[in-house]
Amino acid sequence: MKKNLIYLAGGAMLACGMAACQSSGTGLTFEHQGDSLTLVHVSAPGKYLLLPIQESCGESQVRVETGKADDVTMDIRLAQDSVEYYVPLELPQGGNATVSVRKTPAGAVCWDHIQLADTFDTGNTDYYRPVYHHTPLYGWMNDPNGMVYKDGEYHLYFQYNPYGSKWGNMHWGHSVSTDLMHWEHLKPAIARDTLGHRTRHAGTHLLRQHRGGQGGYGRLRRQRAGGALYLRERQARADSVHGVQHRQRAYLHEV
Repeated sequence: MKKNLIYLAGGAMLACGMAACQSSGTGLTFEHQGDSLTLVHVSAPGKYLLLPIQESCGESQVRVETGKADDVTMDIRLAQDSVEYYVPLELPQGGNATVSVRKTPAGAVCWDHIQLADTFDTGNTDYYRPVYHHTPLYGWMNDPNGMVYKDGEYHLYFQYNPYGSKWGNMHWGHSVSTDLMHWEHLKPAIARDTLGHRTRHAGTHLLRQHRGGQGGYGRLRRQRAGGALYLRERQARADSVHGVQHRQRAYLHEV
């Protein structure tokens, strides 16, 4: 057993010798493999990885590596020269985590400012942020979709990027209200998936009226929420019969 531990330690030292390893002393170790890839090893518990953003930078490709086929890459403008604000990247709970970052140079300032945290401050610090009209707690929003009233609550879904203030990482944000003035902000109802940006287009929301009803869209198992019908862009194909091209298809997603 002791010999095996020595071999493991030697292997870790060799790995860090082949790549530039940097420890922040706060449960994070950065393994820079040139300027093309950095692995962020998380060895301390934390709910979020707070990522520093600089809007003028190009997009880095950030992914929480769980080894699953549905691990999703997010495009995030990590700070290279200066930090403008932070966005939270939720980490898997119950153990260590690895986050891969591509297209961010090893000399970028973001590596000195990435933090582990259990909370994220969503206090309104924007002077021009609307008070009466709905806005998400942070991030970018676009047109509302799937608005519905059920059981005394107004449900608002909207195109949403939780990782910046520009278009991208298309999610469906979700907020609820009883008076259309005071909003409770919930987790995104639909997140970006492995097919990329263009998987969460405009759509609507369906509510079944009876327990056994399917409404032509398949059974909705959870009565409280219902299902979202949205458009997903797909590769265009020619239809030899009608001479048209089809670019979108409707999908039903239970939320």
